[in-house]
Amino acid sequence: MVRVKTTGKTLTMSACIAIMSALFSLSAFATDYKGKVIGSNGENLMYATVYIQQEPEKGTATNAEGCFTLTTSLDTSATVIASYVGYEKAVFPLSRFEKSKDSLLVITLAEQPIALQETVVKEKNTKRSRRKLLAQILRSTYLKLLQDLPDSTTAYSIVSDVRLDAQDQPWGMEQMIATVIEQPLGGYNGKDSIQLIAEYCKRYCSPEVRQQLDNIRQNEKDKNRKHLAQTIDSGTGVHRGLWHMRLDPDHLLDTSNELKRWKTSVENGEQCVLTYTRKYDFMGMFKAAFTENLIINTADYTLKAYTVDMQMSFYLLFSYKMKGTLLDWINLFNINGTDFEKFKLRKGEMQAKVSTIYELKDGILIPREKNLESTGFVQDTKGNRVPISLKATQMVTDVKTTGIRLKKDYKKSAPVKREYVGIY
Repeated sequence: MVRVKTTGKTLTMSACIAIMSALFSLSAFATDYKGKVIGSNGENLMYATVYIQQEPEKGTATNAEGCFTLTTSLDTSATVIASYVGYEKAVFPLSRFEKSKDSLLVITLAEQPIALQETVVKEKNTKRSRRKLLAQILRSTYLKLLQDLPDSTTAYSIVSDVRLDAQDQPWGMEQMIATVIEQPLGGYNGKDSIQLIAEYCKRYCSPEVRQQLDNIRQNEKDKNRKHLAQTIDSGTGVHRGLWHMRLDPDHLLDTSNELKRWKTSVENGEQCVLTYTRKYDFMGMFKAAFTENLIINTADYTLKAYTVDMQMSFYLLFSYKMKGTLLDWINLFNINGTDFEKFKLRKGEMQAKVSTIYELKDGILIPREKNLESTGFVQDTKGNRVPISLKATQMVTDVKTTGIRLKKDYKKSAPVKREYVGIY
């Protein structure tokens, strides 16, 4: 029998052949599955994500025609998930591709509003009885949350997609595979400690956008602006920020003394909607309004969903001169427009809707899905306006509640392995 000597260890030739055969067989049985994702009105959905729950890192995104190719060596019992912000996700077995009569499996996603409008309440009770009812519901919801939320360190495996449009055109999309670790009361001032550990990332964009991003990061000399550019381009900021948009149970107690800001209604006799609204106005230069909705099961006060509607605007009495990296970012978002040599920022607006859908799993309340839709613009003193829209979604693919610990060497700004994928 032939033997191969390697660094003090001996491998038999048959072992080498067995290893090579195993690797070959894995690649040989990898199959391409082709499909198309459309909306309920027949529109092609670009940058919809399609991945397998058991191996999300092998996921892909649709092109301008809504088409995609998903490659995997898993058997046909694997679970496929197709998602797009503002639409209900589709979950089905891989075998559905084989049952499709056409060459392309067409996946239709139904529209799903991600945030409620402000709840309108028809007043029937007296003001005193209404306040008493509100206080009772808030207290019951708070106690139910304390009972349902995990009381030990929990790890969530997530697939996080962020899509950016500029000038009403697709700009790019980033898909991140990550693990979120939460420790109740483990953070500053008694708050929960949250760590988002990015494991893998795919960025879908044109080569031109990628080159401009590299230029911004590499050519900036000012340390502060270079750090800002690297932070924006690092990929984890938006993903982490979306996960952090979560309901703090103590918020119900903090605001219970402001009952005039609360409203309540009952939908279909099955769920209660609690609505809290707050507005800010700083000398007319900065205005903001926040509306929170808690969708509660009327039978047992279990939280079903939490949504936030934000509206913010600013107007600068003295314009702010955009230069260096900041000006580069403005031009980067100004698709098909003439580059600005000067941009004196005067005003801007932003509207955002965020929703988190919850479910009880083995007696524990976990976030199953998060969605974000945001639109806005910045404008200079000459009236030049650059509109930007952001959409993001996060799907929880797995939850672990035992044997989990926070990472001791956790760094928010740790570099993430990123693969660039061209979409045409």
